[in-house]
Amino acid sequence: MTKTSSKPLCVQIRERLLSQIEQSADGDRLPTEFELADRFGVSRLTVHKVMNELHRDGYVLRRRGLGTFVSRGNRKVHTNGVQRANGSIIIAYADWFSYDIWAKVEAAERLALKHDMFLANYKITQETMYREFTRLVDEYEDIRGIIVIPPGGAASDQQIRTLSRFGVPVVLLVATAPFSAQNVFTVSQDFYSIGREAVSALHGEGHAKLAYVATEPWNYACKEELRGMREEVRELGLRRDALVCPKQHTEPWANAPQRSYELTADMLSKHKPTGLIYDSFPTAVAGIRAVQEGPEALADRVRITLTAPWAGMEHYLSPAPLIVAANIDAIVEHAFDILVKPRRRKEHTFLVKPTVSAAR
Repeated sequence: MTKTSSKPLCVQIRERLLSQIEQSADGDRLPTEFELADRFGVSRLTVHKVMNELHRDGYVLRRRGLGTFVSRGNRKVHTNGVQRANGSIIIAYADWFSYDIWAKVEAAERLALKHDMFLANYKITQETMYREFTRLVDEYEDIRGIIVIPPGGAASDQQIRTLSRFGVPVVLLVATAPFSAQNVFTVSQDFYSIGREAVSALHGEGHAKLAYVATEPWNYACKEELRGMREEVRELGLRRDALVCPKQHTEPWANAPQRSYELTADMLSKHKPTGLIYDSFPTAVAGIRAVQEGPEALADRVRITLTAPWAGMEHYLSPAPLIVAANIDAIVEHAFDILVKPRRRKEHTFLVKPTVSAAR
């Protein structure tokens, strides 16, 4: 280490170790604290302090009796170090930018503060998914419950079984097929009702040719939304082909807006729908561009419907969309009700009804 540098020794060591971590594979074993102290020419206490910080920030994993290992995947994010009177809650979510995730995490932070609880954030990455989740749960002796927002809006049967073994209530903020697992619950939008409301609203405005541009990973929520759309089409007495839905969908971690643009352009060319339904704000923006670049005869007649608002940005889209969605705060509040008020519950699935509104 350079003692003449303006940076403190701890900062210099941290930078050197982060550089080494970036060049290492996930799970690689790092040198011992004694070896690092000898390498950097500093005391073991200085190295110990840096390693504790890296462990706290999720860059390394420290395993008693085994050593310290690189953690390039899942990140634990500790928003504060205050011990709360009523215990801790872990919230796990995909490590990608999503307003829906951000809004749910923000609502969870408000509710944790309200209930005097500590909220520990766990980011799920593409590389490691839930691999280190069990170890994090073991770190919290006062854990009251877990909230999970699965990547791609889906949780496998194996993941649900694993979550049920933690011995505390687990709430998945995702629509899932019926399952039987002790301590595991789901709270989500009522996607079947969203599908029905979207078709009803568009038909009420005179649109007889509709398209569901499902660019989120194809999961149970998408299937329920499409089921609701088809049921409403049937009850309105429309032909089955009044609603089209492409069979190509986006994989988790893929470029959903690009897929949306391609699907919208293809449907406008082949089917000429005037009512388009999107399941996220970015994909709706991409779809609008495809509309604007598509057949001129359709551009002025197309009506966009969005089932996932984005921090009010939907009000600045042109043409202005219809909004069909459930309140995010209500979803998270219901999850907290399950976690902070433990009682025997016969139902494991809770659905929040949507509302229909027009962007201003």
